[in-house]
Amino acid sequence: MSSKIGRPTKDNIEFYRHDVNSHEDEKFLVLRDRYGWEGEGKFWALNNLIGQAEGCKLHLEKSYQILGVAKKLDFTLEEFRKYLDFLINECELVIQDGEFIYTNRVQELYRAIKRKSSKNQDHYNKQKEDFQPTESNLKVAESTLKVAESSLKVPETTGSPAEEIKPFDGVDPVRKDMMNYWGVNELSNFGAVRDITCFLNFLSTSGKLEIFKTSFSHYKKHRELSGLTKHSIKNFIGSGYSDFNDGAWSSENWKMKCEEVIKMSGKKTTQSDFVYNRPKEAI
Repeated sequence: MSSKIGRPTKDNIEFYRHDVNSHEDEKFLVLRDRYGWEGEGKFWALNNLIGQAEGCKLHLEKSYQILGVAKKLDFTLEEFRKYLDFLINECELVIQDGEFIYTNRVQELYRAIKRKSSKNQDHYNKQKEDFQPTESNLKVAESTLKVAESSLKVPETTGSPAEEIKPFDGVDPVRKDMMNYWGVNELSNFGAVRDITCFLNFLSTSGKLEIFKTSFSHYKKHRELSGLTKHSIKNFIGSGYSDFNDGAWSSENWKMKCEEVIKMSGKKTTQSDFVYNRPKEAI
């Protein structure tokens, strides 16, 4: 029986949408008629507390839990009970579910994030299952870990640590293309070149180098057409500790994103725009 271990996710939200015309809603008119603008402000403060709660539902079973929220909103216990009852029964801005309260706005966003997180986790686990370790790529992984550890230390010699890891067969053209794209070289940026080499060597042994070439071509075209800033090298390739599955190169469908930008811009392209071309000259 296998267990899937993924990256931990938070069980709440960090933000939610606030419409600029929300104050014109009839429910808020009713709220302000009774409690004024202060009452509306306290509603949004309560909404924030709901968003921070586990599952985005605020637990109000015990008196001390209710009092804690009341104090945060500058209410007495009795004032808060009346205020909450008004939000639930008169304004219908808050929903009661047994000993929990929540709002539709926060719950809708929370569920959407959970669905996306679940989809991403399934994709991440699928990639982990598809990767079958071999003696060759295990050696690359071990080498990658050693590089990661050594990068935390100050080199004792003036030689280039990048020379310690050589590119595998078929890797060097792509490596030079990446070096040229990010403007790094072995003399001044040995750490970055070393990371690129480890990354590409790993992809080569795991049979993903050709997939990366296609993804990289679309990524460069997307950045060119959209005008967006390119990722840092580390954020683009990801971490060797996760088999480089957490990098931007694999976390997005760059072909689809590129096509979306092209459609929006109306720019005409040909298939040759997305074919990986070996650089004529790189650093």
